[in-house]
Amino acid sequence: MEYCGNCDELHSEKDCKVYMFNKEKCESDKILIDCDLCETPDEMYKINCVHGMNICTCCSVLVHDDMSENDKIEGECPVCLEYTQLNMLPCKHHLCFDCCKHIYFGVTDIERPMHYVELDEPMWPYVNTHLETIYKDFLKEHHLYDHDTLEEFTKHHTSSFGERTHWMCDEAFIDYEYDVMQYILLHKKLDKGWYEWMETKKVGNRTCPLCRASP
Repeated sequence: MEYCGNCDELHSEKDCKVYMFNKEKCESDKILIDCDLCETPDEMYKINCVHGMNICTCCSVLVHDDMSENDKIEGECPVCLEYTQLNMLPCKHHLCFDCCKHIYFGVTDIERPMHYVELDEPMWPYVNTHLETIYKDFLKEHHLYDHDTLEEFTKHHTSSFGERTHWMCDEAFIDYEYDVMQYILLHKKLDKGWYEWMETKKVGNRTCPLCRASP
């Protein structure tokens, strides 16, 4: 039995209440919601609900949200001619939300892939922030995660053992490092897949169809 790196008590990490509290808090804080315009998921606190639509910070420039629920604009969209709720663009013209999405963001029949923000980022295994500072200095010198495959990382990781402090050799910490490398590799793969999916969208000219103003 060794002293826990999270609370300095004599028990294993899996029995540490401090570690489990931080782990559960981290997982519960990350609630993601898709933006109804660009379809990019983001953390709930960054998403605004505007007239029943979930709008991310990046897309909010196209959405007029100063009106109360009683001031919602309904009428005939000048593009699709549907009678529905309308959004006021920065140029003061009105379009329905579906046409806003088609013109400014695009649509595709291909199912949305997983976005990298939906990955669970590996959690630092110690509460002690001083250890994290030491580890960051170690990474600056060794560039441990600058690899394109897990095999390359494994070779580099094994060769670094002679320059590690004792807590960096703990089994739990080594598992954390492998989780980080796998997270980085999957992050790159998902980022590439997201870009390729975005390229399948059919998008308009991103200007108002009535006055040609750009946001």
